[in-house]
Amino acid sequence: MFVNAEIVTDTITEQALPEETLVESDNKYYVLVLDETTNDSFYFKKVKIEKGISANGYSAIKNTNYTTKDTFLVRGAFSIIGD
Repeated sequence: MFVNAEIVTDTITEQALPEETLVESDNKYYVLVLDETTNDSFYFKKVKIEKGISANGYSAIKNTNYTTKDTFLVRGAFSIIGD
């Protein structure tokens, strides 16, 4: 019998985003933050972030002043930023 287990010994509260939101390029991580919307277009700005620990499909983001009012592109960012 084989058991694969994860034991949580401590909890922390940090700002985090789904892992698929972060795009790695040249060993740096970026996210796309909604900057402006028009009638038929969305404009995002590419922002370099420092990735923290990852757990359960989310990654902590360290160097940020974002709030819950900010909007991030979650799916498709790699297609826009990609190498």
